[in-house]
Amino acid sequence: MDRVTKNLVSDFLNKYELKSKDNSFDFERFANYSILKNLFNNDFQIDEISTGKNQGIDGIAILVNNQFITNINEVRDIIEETKILEVKFMFTQCKTSPKFEGLEIGNMFFTIKDFFSETPKLPMTSEVKHKFEIKEELFKNFQLMINGSPDVFMFYVSLGKWQDDASLNAIIDRNKEEIYDTGDFKKIVFTPYDAKSIQKLYRKTLEKSSAEFSFVSSPVNLPEIPNVEEAYIGLLKFSEFKNLILNDNGDIKNVFYDNVRDYLGDNPINKKIDSTLKNNDFAIFSLLNNGVIIVSENKNANKGNRFSISNYQIVNGCQTSHTLFNNKDSNGINELQIPVKLIFTEDEDVKSLITVATNSQTSITEELDNVAPTKQF
Repeated sequence: MDRVTKNLVSDFLNKYELKSKDNSFDFERFANYSILKNLFNNDFQIDEISTGKNQGIDGIAILVNNQFITNINEVRDIIEETKILEVKFMFTQCKTSPKFEGLEIGNMFFTIKDFFSETPKLPMTSEVKHKFEIKEELFKNFQLMINGSPDVFMFYVSLGKWQDDASLNAIIDRNKEEIYDTGDFKKIVFTPYDAKSIQKLYRKTLEKSSAEFSFVSSPVNLPEIPNVEEAYIGLLKFSEFKNLILNDNGDIKNVFYDNVRDYLGDNPINKKIDSTLKNNDFAIFSLLNNGVIIVSENKNANKGNRFSISNYQIVNGCQTSHTLFNNKDSNGINELQIPVKLIFTEDEDVKSLITVATNSQTSITEELDNVAPTKQF
């Protein structure tokens, strides 16, 4: 293991108070955590990803409606509550070897294909058997899955240097095609990580969220509130709101950690938001939308309408943010105005109260929902 990776693994173990076992296992946990933390918005137990001494795969994570699933009962609870399933499977294979090997990549694919088969033939550790049971429960409910099928993300990590080798790409493409041809999956993504890229991924997990943005006009400063430093209400154009929810690569930031409902995909509410956006009804959006609530620990600066904040979370507005993201390339959407409540506090009790209160909504019956105007949400 190179010196930089070794130091980062040591930092990881110390940060999360994990006992070192051996270089290989320590690296597996380090890589599993770094990958999942960048893929997934919420918290999870690091060792829940591990597959033990299973051959072919070192980590499995199953995400349902942006929740890290650890048992069948959690799946059943989600089904009962939402009747909607957005499913993602994540697999990792982590090698401390200094090169990418076609045999090992092929072995990873072989193990994953066996995991998804109805009659698996490879031996499974108890950890993998547990994940297999969850998978079976989800596959019984295909009809509830968004777009009819789950997504599969595969990550192969090596401490060598990825050089986009043609023969390795051929192995990857052939195996991806075989999995896709089963018709059971919506998206199949294979990502190789070499030493530098996994180091960069871990460093990203240490970054605190920060953003700069300008309100359309001077926001209203709310009266003094106990345990709240400052609070504002105003409107943000989408061109400015993007600074809060998109990273440098144009992907969604991990800023929805405290949003207890998370993104529920193509549900009826999101369909109404999406319909309003696709109809270019941007002018009325701020009247129809309940708005976004941002809780930040630090106000780095503000000058007039412009704010610079750090260590923030969007605690209400996950559905709105993701649906806006899905329509971010629509003509004219940058002028759309979003109601925003910006709260500065370090008080954990206040944060929890805001999160729970703003995400507790009275359900609307199907009959009433059908009476409501098409654009209302």
